[in-house]
Amino acid sequence: MFRGPGTTGRGERGVVWKRAAMLAAIVWPAWIQFAQAPKTAPPGLVVSRETTFFTEPLDKQGYVDYAAALNAHYSKGITPEQNAYIAMISALGPAPEGGRGLPESFFRILGMPALPMQGPYLLRLEQYLVEVAHWEPAKAAQASDLLIEALRTPWQASQCPAIAVWLDHYDRQLALLEVGVDRPRYFRPLVSDGSPLLQQLLPDVQASRFVAQAFLARAMLRTGSDLYALAWQDILTAFRLGRHLQHGITVI
Repeated sequence: MFRGPGTTGRGERGVVWKRAAMLAAIVWPAWIQFAQAPKTAPPGLVVSRETTFFTEPLDKQGYVDYAAALNAHYSKGITPEQNAYIAMISALGPAPEGGRGLPESFFRILGMPALPMQGPYLLRLEQYLVEVAHWEPAKAAQASDLLIEALRTPWQASQCPAIAVWLDHYDRQLALLEVGVDRPRYFRPLVSDGSPLLQQLLPDVQASRFVAQAFLARAMLRTGSDLYALAWQDILTAFRLGRHLQHGITVI
């Protein structure tokens, strides 16, 4: 290492030690103060009707547990037998978009047993073609693009065989959904995982889009086959699903 005139290694080490001592003198009192501070600071505001609509229940920090408060408010008077959401999640399964799935506490709030991870759950068209029908992903994506057209005009199975096979494969799940969304109430709980409610994922609610698409595509298929009464039933089911989602806790 190059040293200029009058500079020694010992002098440099002395400067380093002096700076380290000065830093310790500054940091140590602050660290002692932090270590002795209470681990949970009291709320910075008084929980009352002047500050928030819900005033209970409170979490460990003394703030409102909004997930629990919203669940209690929106589930009031709703039994599992009345809840259309139970039919929806039973058809989609606990992990509509993969991952670990919804926790057991989620189903406990609903008043139903937790769903197994594996089951004959309804999959979106492209996912079904790849995972169940074993199509190549590129071919499945092309078939998925046809779904938009299948929602707009009457068609027959020979025109869109992939969509027809998809709808036929999930005929039982769609039948259960048709009965389920005819229930009078809707409640989908929130389960706090420690993250802000604004950041919670709603994969099951997002999946309602392709559920509605399945009913509308089948309505156009049935129209193309002159099954008008059944087509109207599919259209009504899609609208009932949309009506229920309007009563959810979130704006999604």
